[in-house]
Amino acid sequence: MTFFSLEDLNREVRRLLKNFNDMLFQRKEASRRELFQAIEREHLKPLPAGIYHLRDYTKAKVQKIGYVYFSPDKSYYSVSYRYIG
Repeated sequence: MTFFSLEDLNREVRRLLKNFNDMLFQRKEASRRELFQAIEREHLKPLPAGIYHLRDYTKAKVQKIGYVYFSPDKSYYSVSYRYIG
């Protein structure tokens, strides 16, 4: 398909996404939309009213194994191999 405007593309994506979300799963008797409405929706929280502010900024070196280690929270985060070193 060829689209000549962003609006046309978005319209087609919405149409296809609606069909995709309404299709039944192969091993379940429900669609993505039905499962979301029945299970997940009640766990959603409202978006915060205020603007999000970055709390901390840290520089770190990507290790040879492709991870960045942040010592305060003792967490490892994987990083693309391009950034090693």
